[in-house]
Amino acid sequence: MHDVTTTGESFRCLTVKDEATRLCLAIEVDRSLSHERVLAVLTRLLARFGRPQCIRSDNVPQLVAQALQTFFNDHGIQPSRIEPGKPWQNGSNESFNGTLRRECLDAEQFRSGTEARVVIEELAPLL
Repeated sequence: MHDVTTTGESFRCLTVKDEATRLCLAIEVDRSLSHERVLAVLTRLLARFGRPQCIRSDNVPQLVAQALQTFFNDHGIQPSRIEPGKPWQNGSNESFNGTLRRECLDAEQFRSGTEARVVIEELAPLL
């Protein structure tokens, strides 16, 4: 997800949700989220929750990078990509992202990326 602060500073949110429990496992907020950052989040989640059978994602560059494919292969995780233009294939996460947008991003006016990160990460367990 993408948003901007009141000063025009752009930031992104990486959301990770467990489809079975519908719990948000992580929200990472920063100016940019490289595939290295995605790998760090996934490594942290694997250490905490164990290995999932598959990971569903869209096709943004950070999530289709070769390093991520290698990570999936090394950990026996099946990547499951949604087709471009078909968000209903990832309905659970799309619904969560919609709630995050309505109840947090559209409801708050962030003055900085740091403020956005603190507020979003604090509210994430409540969404």
